[in-house]
Amino acid sequence: ESSQNSISSLKMIIKKTNLDIEIISSSNNTYYWGGINLGLNKYYKKGKDYKWIIACNNDVEFNDVYFFQKLNEIKEHSYSIIAPQIISSLTNKDLNPFLLKPLSLIYNIYYSLYYLNFFTSKFFHKIGHLIKLIKKSSKINYSSIHQVYAAHGSFMIFNTKFFRNGGFLDTGFTMYGEEISTAEIAKKVNSLIYYIPFLSVIHNEHQSTRKSSFKDNFLHSKKTYYYLKKKYRS
Repeated sequence: ESSQNSISSLKMIIKKTNLDIEIISSSNNTYYWGGINLGLNKYYKKGKDYKWIIACNNDVEFNDVYFFQKLNEIKEHSYSIIAPQIISSLTNKDLNPFLLKPLSLIYNIYYSLYYLNFFTSKFFHKIGHLIKLIKKSSKINYSSIHQVYAAHGSFMIFNTKFFRNGGFLDTGFTMYGEEISTAEIAKKVNSLIYYIPFLSVIHNEHQSTRKSSFKDNFLHSKKTYYYLKKKYRS
């Protein structure tokens, strides 16, 4: 939802830059992917044709002044979806690759137990946090381009051929489904996702969701979990 305060703040920012920026407002809360989709729909109606489309959170920083130069030097039809290096401001670790391959049976069991109810979620959240710490300590740092199953949702780069080939952004959920839905849609339209570490940004994690309570985030993620399970795993 676009408030007058947020629109006024954005207009002030626009005055300080020479970039061609257009504000697209909404009277409803479309959430993250729905907001990106509003921009895409307006882009198509205008008949514009860009080489790359970036879908990202508003808490992402471009720490590399040559980011767009590097992106434009990539051959247009080389990649359908790019997962760049995303450095977390909390851990200083790379958030990509989000998933190298689809979730295993063990993880599917874990999430089915996690989403039984709010109380079990708190218990399994602690277990999941411990698992993440163990995984992070043993995570391989990739330094070369390679194919992945899913890109982190805070920053994805789409080549327009993804949409021309039938790809789209699934807006049937509110939050926390960007990674899996995009991975599954890409698979259906024969589009591959590649991790490219020489494209790098910083993500100020939890700036977008820090005002939400654990229970609110749980309810959103639970609804999304069952939506994705029904649509892509059934």
